[in-house]
Amino acid sequence: MNTNLLKLCIAFFLSASSLALYPQGWEVDLSEIVPYDANPPKVQWVNPTDTVRSSKFSLILEVNSNYPIESVQTKVNHENWRTWKGLFLSENAEDRREQANELLQKGANSYTILPPYYYYKDAIIDQLEILELSLQSGINKIEVAVTNKGKTTNKTTFHIFYKDTPNNILPVLHLVTIGVGDYLMDDIQTLNYPAKDAEAIDSVFVNQKDLYRNVKKYHLTDSTATKEAVVTLIEEVKKSVNKSDVIMAFFSGHGDRTSYGKISQEEIRFMPYNFDHGNKANTGISGSYIINEIEKMPCNSLLIFDACHSGKLVSNGLVAKSSGAKKAMKVKVKRRLKKNKTQSVILTASAEEAFEHPDWKHGALTTAILEVFDNQINTNFTSDYKQDPFTFSRNGKRLITTPQLLQEITADGLIDAQELLRYVNHRVPELVRNQEGEQHPVFKGKGDFFIYQLHD
Repeated sequence: MNTNLLKLCIAFFLSASSLALYPQGWEVDLSEIVPYDANPPKVQWVNPTDTVRSSKFSLILEVNSNYPIESVQTKVNHENWRTWKGLFLSENAEDRREQANELLQKGANSYTILPPYYYYKDAIIDQLEILELSLQSGINKIEVAVTNKGKTTNKTTFHIFYKDTPNNILPVLHLVTIGVGDYLMDDIQTLNYPAKDAEAIDSVFVNQKDLYRNVKKYHLTDSTATKEAVVTLIEEVKKSVNKSDVIMAFFSGHGDRTSYGKISQEEIRFMPYNFDHGNKANTGISGSYIINEIEKMPCNSLLIFDACHSGKLVSNGLVAKSSGAKKAMKVKVKRRLKKNKTQSVILTASAEEAFEHPDWKHGALTTAILEVFDNQINTNFTSDYKQDPFTFSRNGKRLITTPQLLQEITADGLIDAQELLRYVNHRVPELVRNQEGEQHPVFKGKGDFFIYQLHD
């Protein structure tokens, strides 16, 4: 026999013998090893909590990975990214699990730590690691990125509130809630729920003492919400707001959409109690006025419009149909945003129709918002779907149910503006489809400032 061929046979035999030993030394057969998976590893925060009393925090991460972890990076607030060494090693798995269980018991956390689950040497699934982090007073934003086989997770974000901030330096929330369903003019269709929308949003902010020094409320409904009263209210907010404060302005009611001019523009107005179709310019409240006045205030702001045609407001209140007008408007918006360094987020019900329904007892947009603040979904709203309404695809890869989505964004007990947008963007079309309608929220802004703290 050829010497080289003999060597090759021996090598093959030894390799096969070695492979046969793996099922005995590891918990999973080699036959169960999946082919290369293009998806990045999945990261879960095992010990979620909204408030801590110490600047030192042990973040317990659980990572589901088909391949060995190449790197782990974390970023706390505005610090530089930190790269961790020696994490997710199979020889440390038992110790990490014991440490994690001890930490969870001290924190009265009900999470159950399962044994680590290996594919093959150094490649793991459901492996734990404990990262010791230093927090700043107030709300801390923690970002984590995990890489394997060159595939990196989307930056997983966690939030923790380190309660070491004196109450006198916490922000003030300026909460504007306006709802108009009953109108002075007989030719305007009565709406059943805008006043209740505004009252519900107003009421959920009663107990927000940890997040805000004070919640200053500005509330108008139906006959009290005249144009003059709304304009006076906005001017009052302007005089009392400070740089560190937060504004949340909520408008529910009819929206008016009027076309005019040679370049075919549309002006979007909110219809107050004394709105008159025969005198729209003087009795309606321009969307551009509301947005401009609030965005000029020196603090973070979230504007919510639960009204028909309000989606057009994301283009600065005026929607230009011609290409030249659209280009000019984009330049104007960019200039304004560049000057304004604070974060502004606008959430609107729809570019066309916005729905309300007696099953919800609110508008669709308001219903979705309240589900986030209540951290609870009313399953009666989805009981008669003909198809599974709970699942959607994100980037063509991930499927998630509505309850899972709500659980995911509320896990840390703190709701920021982007989390609210993410939920309502999914939930509103789902609610309206159940009533055989169609509604899609429209929004703009990348602010990730906090607006609400959940309570048990």
